[in-house]
Amino acid sequence: MSTYSLDLISCEDIQVSLDSTFAAYGTLSQDFTPIVNFLTDPVNTANVLQTIVSPGNGKRRVAKQIYAPRIPEDDVATTITRTCTSSNEAGQRSSICEIDPDEGVSISETWNYADLAPICEQNPAYEQSRLVALLNAGRRKMETVVTEQLAAALGGFPSDDTDGVAAGVKVVTTLLSGGANTSLDAIEEIGYTKDNIGIPLVYAFGSGLATKYFKRLNAGCCVDGFGVDLRGYAGSQGIVYSHSYRVADAFANPNDFIVATPGAAHLVYFNLWGGTNARETGSYKKMTLVDPLTGLPFDLEMTDTCGGIVVQLSLPFKVCVAPTDMFGLNDRMSGVNGLFHFRVTNP
Repeated sequence: MSTYSLDLISCEDIQVSLDSTFAAYGTLSQDFTPIVNFLTDPVNTANVLQTIVSPGNGKRRVAKQIYAPRIPEDDVATTITRTCTSSNEAGQRSSICEIDPDEGVSISETWNYADLAPICEQNPAYEQSRLVALLNAGRRKMETVVTEQLAAALGGFPSDDTDGVAAGVKVVTTLLSGGANTSLDAIEEIGYTKDNIGIPLVYAFGSGLATKYFKRLNAGCCVDGFGVDLRGYAGSQGIVYSHSYRVADAFANPNDFIVATPGAAHLVYFNLWGGTNARETGSYKKMTLVDPLTGLPFDLEMTDTCGGIVVQLSLPFKVCVAPTDMFGLNDRMSGVNGLFHFRVTNP
């Protein structure tokens, strides 16, 4: 077991073995990545905005979002005048989101041949367990970076959605005065924002008081002072909540949380060793390895250094968000990009 050749590992075997090893790996050590999962899920990746990513597989990526600001009602006359000219100009706008190839996640380690000899398991089993561990670390770091990028890209609220809104943050309560009863305020305000922008479903991510609030709502059984059943009311608002402790770390206030509309943010990435760029010899391998949890392809490099194997997993990526100028200055939706900043402040 003290000698090794990368010729013994085929690219297909690496991926198949990794999938089976991941399935048997301890779930507690994997951690949860709700925001990465949301960004990569089909419910979010459907084309809400037309997005063009170029130039393609294995190359540096630039995401160009193409959109046309809607015509505000102020431009619509209530009297009909036949005219051959107009001062209103039509056209599309676009925003560019370019990935820096040196920014993303990267982790590496060395497997020394001398260390493999005394290990009481076969080399392939040990290697797959180490790849799962590396992917675990890279995925968790990606979730942290993605959360921070999303928190820094939040837009505003419609001009007629002002209750509790100050400096772009909507403050809500989850408890009534005295703290003995659950307040409907937070679920009402999230639901109001959702309905006011005409979206059937939104996704919320947070921690602290927000998580405790939604857990109470899920178990609500009785009517409040308004005669409203808490669980039934919360379940009818079209709000999907996921606990994310990283959201608290991304804001100065630990009780801030994010509400996102599908398609408002996209995870854009590229692979250096994807497709025809993959390379393989007896002394090195350069390929992509799909993370069994998220489905994201990471670049994998394995290099024989005579005394061992240097393994590196990496992925350049960036969260590209909808622009805040999708709506004109005189539109009630001016400044809205589908990402909203909420904060729990109880009396």
